[in-house]
Amino acid sequence: MLQSSTQLRSRMQMAIKNFMVALLVCSFTLTQSKECQQSQITYENIKRSDLKQQYNEGEIIRVTCATGYVGFHKIACFDGTWTSISERECKKKPCGHPGDTANGDFKLIGDNEFVFGVTVEYSCRTGYIMASRERRRNCRAQGWDNAIPVCEVVKCPAIKTSEGVIAMGNIDEASFDDVIHFECTSPRKMLDGAKNIHCTKDGTWSEPVPNCIEITCVPPDIAFVDIINKKIYKEDELLQYTCLNGYKQSGNSKCGKNGWSMKPECEEITCVLGFISGLKSTSPSGKNIFKPKERLTVTCEDKHWFGGTKQTSVTIQCNDNGEWGTSIICNEMTCDVPKDEYLYSPYVYFSGDKRLGVTKEYHCTDGYEHTASYATCKVNGWSPQPLCTKIKCPKPVIENAMILTTQVTYEAGDRIRMQCLPGYEPESFVITCSRYNKQWQNKQKCTIAEGACGRIILINGFINNIRGNDGSQYASYSCDKGYKPFHEELWKTVICQNGIWNSMPQCIRKDECGSLPSVEHGKQIQINEAHQHGQSLKFECDFGYKSRPSSITCLNGQWDKPVCEDNDEHRTLRERTLNRRTT
Repeated sequence: MLQSSTQLRSRMQMAIKNFMVALLVCSFTLTQSKECQQSQITYENIKRSDLKQQYNEGEIIRVTCATGYVGFHKIACFDGTWTSISERECKKKPCGHPGDTANGDFKLIGDNEFVFGVTVEYSCRTGYIMASRERRRNCRAQGWDNAIPVCEVVKCPAIKTSEGVIAMGNIDEASFDDVIHFECTSPRKMLDGAKNIHCTKDGTWSEPVPNCIEITCVPPDIAFVDIINKKIYKEDELLQYTCLNGYKQSGNSKCGKNGWSMKPECEEITCVLGFISGLKSTSPSGKNIFKPKERLTVTCEDKHWFGGTKQTSVTIQCNDNGEWGTSIICNEMTCDVPKDEYLYSPYVYFSGDKRLGVTKEYHCTDGYEHTASYATCKVNGWSPQPLCTKIKCPKPVIENAMILTTQVTYEAGDRIRMQCLPGYEPESFVITCSRYNKQWQNKQKCTIAEGACGRIILINGFINNIRGNDGSQYASYSCDKGYKPFHEELWKTVICQNGIWNSMPQCIRKDECGSLPSVEHGKQIQINEAHQHGQSLKFECDFGYKSRPSSITCLNGQWDKPVCEDNDEHRTLRERTLNRRTT
């Protein structure tokens, strides 16, 4: 469909041009005739030899292109000037690709396209030579002239060896880049030249063909060397040399058939800081080569420490031999297997992963208990510390008994003697702190003996129970600071008589009043309670006596004693009563 439209458009254009030409011809006949000149045709690259010098009005001509060009111009003379009817610009005739040559290349001269007038010049690649006489091709009107050049590979002369030399490779017809390898038939000899030579681009061998000679080595040039002991070394001899101060030998070089086993050098003595896993920073920063006596501070990352030092930052020094004073390594923080901590099978329970934060179940040996359910690895070791503590028993408390051993703590296996208070039995016994359950073993009860008194309990005071040599039981007591006996100083000791204490001691505050004092002709009142300051009790005197005042008052811990005075009325009555008794 597209092609048909194009053809139709082209036909319409042609019809219009023909109409214009006819119109021009008609108009020529109506106007005055004018001629056109050849010099008025200004197209480039046209063939003028086929043109006349002038043309008549209305004449139509076809202008062809010059040799080597393709195209045309169809023009008409009208009113003394040329008018284009149809044209195709004259361009250089193409020659197509000139053709490649094996092992060679070409370059284009005169233009950047393969068209009339250009030249291509061929050249051979390295190792090849031009076998053709002509290396150029030109684009003519009829196409490319000359044949495509040929590049042939460069050849080297045949190899000839001396006795004892083995040559391996294409020794008779070697071409460019062919390699010949040489060896000696005797392992005790060496080549005096190169082991390998190759055919060069010039057709010559890169090195002379070597011979086999006795193995010897000449000392190489060594920078910073002080002394080389020998000038010639035989096979298997070590190079003997001494470096200048501050330098050291790089290793032992041995003479062999291939020369020195390694390149001998005098290298400056330095300490090198290589890659360190777990390293956070170094000071000085960014420096990795240090001379002897120079110092380096190494800081490890979090949860890492330097070697086995348990330090996160250390300063080390480069020694005179080029070695650091200690190995530089940042290890991940771990805990060691705990020792001497009364642990049961520590290498079993604390094996495997021992990094920070790891927890381990553990058990303690007999007589010890763990201080936590699990041990946790921390920076300072296993926590808690200590892991095991000796089993301790609480202070033994046995009713009506006292401890004869004076200790502050009681550990597993400890044996202490207990003694029952006077009036209790048995007299004494021994108890043991258990190794397993913090309990006392062999505990006994102190029971009251037949005919003995029970234990006295004294508040705010101290009782000293005593057993007499004759088996009697009594107790002395004293009150605490700020307290006093209820009966003042009357009784400091109480005695057990027929299973009953003759008195029960009591301690009251010093600002309180205890038992009532004795007042002449006063009636004794038995009281068992202490009275505070200001409290009063009604006081009575014997018959015939009158109390003055009528009450007794507690003042600052002392009773204000009243006086019982004779009463006149009661005295007369008393005298009469006495008289009757006498009569």
